[in-house]
Amino acid sequence: MADMRVASPGAKNRTASVDSERILAAQRRLRRTLLDSRSLTWRASRELAARMMLCLDDPQSCWMVALEWLIDELGVERVDGGWAHPGDNVYRAGQFEKVRDTAMPTMAGLTVNSQSRTIRLLWDSSRPLVQEDMDSTCLFDDDLRHYFLKQGVYTKMTSSIIHEGRSLGLICVDRVTRQRRWNQWQYECFASVVIEVLAPILDEVDRIRRPCSSNVSTVGLDAEPNRVLSPAESRICELVVQGWSYKEIARHINRSVFTVDHHLRNVREKMGVSSTARLIIALAGRHPSPNDDAMDAT
Repeated sequence: MADMRVASPGAKNRTASVDSERILAAQRRLRRTLLDSRSLTWRASRELAARMMLCLDDPQSCWMVALEWLIDELGVERVDGGWAHPGDNVYRAGQFEKVRDTAMPTMAGLTVNSQSRTIRLLWDSSRPLVQEDMDSTCLFDDDLRHYFLKQGVYTKMTSSIIHEGRSLGLICVDRVTRQRRWNQWQYECFASVVIEVLAPILDEVDRIRRPCSSNVSTVGLDAEPNRVLSPAESRICELVVQGWSYKEIARHINRSVFTVDHHLRNVREKMGVSSTARLIIALAGRHPSPNDDAMDAT
């Protein structure tokens, strides 16, 4: 007979309680930084922030609230976005999508090489990139440009979503009318909402859906003070847990591989582990296996 193990009601209740406390804490942080401080550039985006904050435990709903707001506020025909990372091999477009006309083709299923010039430019840019005329833009390669034209996309704004150095995703807004250009207010609205609203809220959503990355800096809080990680160490550990290589981390934080290795040596010493593989196990909260030490050799 198969070994079937069912968590006790008490364990389930404790897990639900921890999740609820984490969500409430995130909502308090966001309310303090986004709503109470009145720091948002676009007053209308306060309503967006408030609505997204109600969906922190539901990534799909949170994304869709943002896309619906953008399609109405900007007056565009399509908005799509999704989770992404510079270290990914491909970006999957249309993970979350909102179209004004349901007859419009979907972007779902489109994959783009994450190491392509276009995607690298997006991650490197602190502001959205604009393609005013898909017929003549040089931002996309010919195959991708022709794909967008086939889908009826003639002008496009695209932005990375990054919060305090954490790469979260990509988002695009499309128009299907050749004659209409982007107004300056549309660009500024899109840019500010991505930076001021989407980035901090999706950062919290990502930390809730992947709690191991959000708990990195609190590992060992019940131990000696010298085991608490510095902000730089915490950030590097988050990336290590997500599967980044030393070279990818170094490039992302604009430091040398030697610096990354130095930080991780300090973390391993604080955590009392002998290898990066064992460190990942400790940070992710899983049990080690006999093959884990071999990970450092790869």
